[in-house]
Amino acid sequence: MTPPEKRYFKLFANAFHQDSDLTRLYAMLDTDKEIEDGAITKKTGIKNLPVSRSNLRKLILKAMRSYNETSQQLQLRNIITDMEWLEGKGLTDEALKEMRRAHKFGVEHEVYGDFANLMLMQRRSLDTKDPDQFTQEYEKLIADTEKYASLAADYATSMLFNSYVVKYTNIVGSYEAANVLHRKQQLLIKAQERLSKTKTIRGRLLLLITVQGILSAMGRYEECFKTFKQIFAIYDETPYVKENPIMLYMLILNSYCNLCDFTARHAEHEKGLESFITGFEELGIPRLDKAAQLKMRGVILFQRTSFARRTGNTRFLNGIDDELMDVVNHQGMGNLPEAVNSAILHYIGYNLQTLNLVAAGEWLTRFYNFKHSKLSRSMYLAARLLEVIMFYEQKDFDIADTKAINLYKTIMEFPDEMQGEHQKVIGVFLRRLCQWQPGNKTHKTEMQKWIDDVAEHTGKRDAFLKEVFAFFDITGWLKKKFL
Repeated sequence: MTPPEKRYFKLFANAFHQDSDLTRLYAMLDTDKEIEDGAITKKTGIKNLPVSRSNLRKLILKAMRSYNETSQQLQLRNIITDMEWLEGKGLTDEALKEMRRAHKFGVEHEVYGDFANLMLMQRRSLDTKDPDQFTQEYEKLIADTEKYASLAADYATSMLFNSYVVKYTNIVGSYEAANVLHRKQQLLIKAQERLSKTKTIRGRLLLLITVQGILSAMGRYEECFKTFKQIFAIYDETPYVKENPIMLYMLILNSYCNLCDFTARHAEHEKGLESFITGFEELGIPRLDKAAQLKMRGVILFQRTSFARRTGNTRFLNGIDDELMDVVNHQGMGNLPEAVNSAILHYIGYNLQTLNLVAAGEWLTRFYNFKHSKLSRSMYLAARLLEVIMFYEQKDFDIADTKAINLYKTIMEFPDEMQGEHQKVIGVFLRRLCQWQPGNKTHKTEMQKWIDDVAEHTGKRDAFLKEVFAFFDITGWLKKKFL
């Protein structure tokens, strides 16, 4: 439970169960989750602990239903529940009021999941004695059921198609075989066809996201920005879709920031990042659970540090040291999520670019202490590359030379399945970096050719090479140092 959820539960529980077995049990479990049953019984005096645990679980779920009543799906379910209770008490007119309210709410917010039950309940309210009126009302009820069942299927189909495209593009990645490119083009045509037919706002939103994902996978970035414009127009016109689901809205903003970053559209990136941070604070924190909040905080930290490193704009760096450490401490000292690792490496790169070498060294030390797994091999190598640059900037050329040689040996000893063009690029870069130290003679034409080669290879769609070179402007730094 999040801190706000805990506060709400305590208020909820104390309102009905003040100083009861349940409140004492919760207080103890909240402070010590590993406490043994015997100790709980002794400290609380609870005689039937299994029953109390079960009742506490029910009370927590009841409180969280109340806490999360702003959820559109839950609001509709609550209205239907109220209607059932009123109907059970014979209060038909009051039940009909709730029925009309449920129908209006479901239509306005496109919450069709419970419409089948709602329609089945409505049939019980058709008690007119006039046969013609009875027939008309039943026919309308059947027509409405068909209509809203169709809209629910429309949205469900859009969701399934989006899921399929996302997973397919992740599987094929940047693979550019002719059959894959042809398949992506087919998917784009299908997505656009579905988009032209969908009758729900949520379905349109999902299909626009699908189209944007395919365009991005095909490298058609200008069309991606036009699609994002349509997506954000929907959010502006129908704000309720931001909340259901809120995580989708967060992921869209993250994708937009990534695209702005990749295409160096810094002004748009700044506005997108501002919306991302505001959306998380105003919508994400109140609705996301603790794990989702922590994940999204890591993603936002990555966006903030990446933006600062690439642009030199410090607007989003206020308090970044403390926030990074807070996320790391909450995650523990094991394997950090990729977004947090990237945030740390971008921040190290930023400090190197601004020649804040002390801060860069401190964060490098922390990064090494976070015990990375083999899955983060490229990021670990990226950290070692940043370390070489740091010693070079400190004019500790002997240490830089030793670090570079060791890194070169590590890369050249990769297993066969990891060998490729990136070995040659990084290996040549490290060797020549040591050769062209200040004071050594430099042939500018040869140096320019080498820098151009590095830029060419890092610009290719080699995922490994991109990760290793992603956290520092290598070519810009080389030009500044040697040309």
